[in-house]
Amino acid sequence: MEFEPEHSQRTFRISSHKDIDLLIVPTLVKYKEQHAPNITIAADIEHLNEQDRQDALRNRSVDVILATVPLTDHGYINHVLFEQELVVTASKKHPRIKDMLTMENFMNESHLVWKTQRLNTNTLDSLVIENNLPARKVAYRTGSTTTALMLASETDWLCVTSKWHATKVAESFGLNVFPVPFETNKVPVYMTWHQTQKNDTGHQWLREAIINSVPKKQ
Repeated sequence: MEFEPEHSQRTFRISSHKDIDLLIVPTLVKYKEQHAPNITIAADIEHLNEQDRQDALRNRSVDVILATVPLTDHGYINHVLFEQELVVTASKKHPRIKDMLTMENFMNESHLVWKTQRLNTNTLDSLVIENNLPARKVAYRTGSTTTALMLASETDWLCVTSKWHATKVAESFGLNVFPVPFETNKVPVYMTWHQTQKNDTGHQWLREAIINSVPKKQ
């Protein structure tokens, strides 16, 4: 049966991370209201365990997963939605860092670390191109970029995060935003689904809706 977005009352389920939700969901909801007003976009919990993620997609309890790491097992399709540039944030009240950030500053200060629970890695460490970043002084680990940014605004800790999240809250949180003082790769965000959904016209509409909801600048 052909999917008709303007008439459909279908529910689509997306499993994501709260930081990715901030990027996608508001625009996706506006897109839905304009093109498919009667469908429902349901947020699912973030699936941290690889087997849970695979099972959720295979048994269709989740339609797509949005994450920074793809599923590489056979049967799963990964599409890069966008890549996020990394920046460093510091409180505008920071006693030592004012108008610029040097590599020496970066290594001398304590850091808030965004840690992905799925692969038990610190995001920045996995994206350093030369892969020889000296050990940082880690003050606090969190799985939430928003939490890290708020803590950076209230402490002398540095926070490496995506440019989109940083610039979104920098003024209201009282943060300065600096380039990372060495070369890094960008953080990819993948949309992943199971191959059994690829010919479903409703699922095709959902994927296009998500692609159309990606912010133009990250």
